[in-house]
Amino acid sequence: MAVDSFGMSVEEAKAKSTAWAVTYADLITLLLTFFILLLVILNDAEKHIDRVINMLLDETYEELKENIESSYVSVDRVTKGVKITMASGRLFKSMDDDVQKLVYPY
Repeated sequence: MAVDSFGMSVEEAKAKSTAWAVTYADLITLLLTFFILLLVILNDAEKHIDRVINMLLDETYEELKENIESSYVSVDRVTKGVKITMASGRLFKSMDDDVQKLVYPY
């Protein structure tokens, strides 16, 4: 068995010189595990947030439909929210930007 000037065998010297690779591999594995776990947690949180948003939009749609839908205004539930459409022919005279008095709520 060959011994170098530091009193170690060649095999021991090789083992010590590559010992950092094991630590580095552990670090990379733990980081990968952490980011995968983070991704899974955020994905679950996003689904929960989507459910809450859809519930709030459904409530908003129902309330708007009950309170403001008329022959002048229609309320529709679309994928990304609530769409309110106003019939412009009844709200404005042609070439005029003033709302007609007959559609005022009071």
